[in-house]
Amino acid sequence: MRRICLAVCAIVTLAMTGATQHHDDKYIVCGATLGLVDGTTGTLTTIYDNAGTAYDAVMDVDNRSLWFIESGGIMKVDVITNAVTTILPTAGLTSPYDLALNQDADLVIADGNSILKLTGAGLSTIATAPTAAGSLAGGLEIDIDTGHYVVQSKSSPNALFAIDDAGTITTLGTGGSPRWSIAQDIITGDWYQGSFSALYKLQKPTSTFVATTLSGGAAYFYAFASDRASDANRRFVSIHNNGSTTSRFNYIDVTTHAVTLTTLNHAIYNYETEIYRSRDFCSVKTAPGKWTLLLNLPTKAGQSYVMALSLTGVRPATLLPDGRRIPLAIDPLTVLTLNNQIPTIFQPGSGVLGATGTGIGSLDVSSLPPLPGIRVWAAAVVLGTSSVDTIVDPIGINL
Repeated sequence: MRRICLAVCAIVTLAMTGATQHHDDKYIVCGATLGLVDGTTGTLTTIYDNAGTAYDAVMDVDNRSLWFIESGGIMKVDVITNAVTTILPTAGLTSPYDLALNQDADLVIADGNSILKLTGAGLSTIATAPTAAGSLAGGLEIDIDTGHYVVQSKSSPNALFAIDDAGTITTLGTGGSPRWSIAQDIITGDWYQGSFSALYKLQKPTSTFVATTLSGGAAYFYAFASDRASDANRRFVSIHNNGSTTSRFNYIDVTTHAVTLTTLNHAIYNYETEIYRSRDFCSVKTAPGKWTLLLNLPTKAGQSYVMALSLTGVRPATLLPDGRRIPLAIDPLTVLTLNNQIPTIFQPGSGVLGATGTGIGSLDVSSLPPLPGIRVWAAAVVLGTSSVDTIVDPIGINL
């Protein structure tokens, strides 16, 4: 217990005067154009436009390449050079709408009423929902608590499903009004569902969506995403068409549901919003029982970082004096990893981000007996000269 208290004190002391931190107010929009929106200037820069509709996009593990769906199939684009590669043509797919990247860095695809997985070995089907569930076209995310794929049906009873890698389908909740997007508040574990002008909340452990009461003006939630879970004032971001020449940019406070509206000088009919270069911490499976842990923050090159693990989860998060939270429950494994006491299992890397802002750690349980049903969580912080600079969102790995 004393070691755990010392670990908490060390992390809190490091926080000092750190400020509330959001992402850099840049967002990928998926619609008639795959574009980059600057939330500060209101400008839209085209990344890819091939007269097709882009339905969803996710950052790859390099935090630079972007997987996306359009009429040509599953594509990948370099957001710096705009070079585009077709990864999976539409032939063989039914109706792909949503993408996610799992703990092994495999691409997961919501295709019609099936969930598919693309690995180095090819394309496989994880699960196919019952016909009564309808199309699973609206939203695909990964549950931080379980690692399950969470997807919503757009047919009555408008259910939210959790699907594991074995293909088992569980109903999490019903009664919402789904459009395109869902998002999880990592700090509480609650799920949110976007509708036309309402935001529906599925609060754990309930099983019925409830419409939230918003303040500050009407917002549109066809396409919304969560910003950093560590922020003192957590928020969702939503971008949607507001007329023939303009679009509406919304920040929604997760706790108060207050809405801040901004008008962009472009008309964007948006199917999905993705935080630009948001894949700043992720895992990549390299062999059975082995994962590389990647930190990628291009603007933080040369700064020190700390990685740690937990067997408990992401709650309760560690509250810092400035209001931010480190979403990792501190337990004995956290202490062992902070003190580098299990180097054959966990290596946090050099502790300093390289010239491109990258840090590499590793998790290796290949020498241990099988660990079915065991999940471990990882978190990381980047340090400034006298404070915690950046707290990345946590990741989870089912061993």
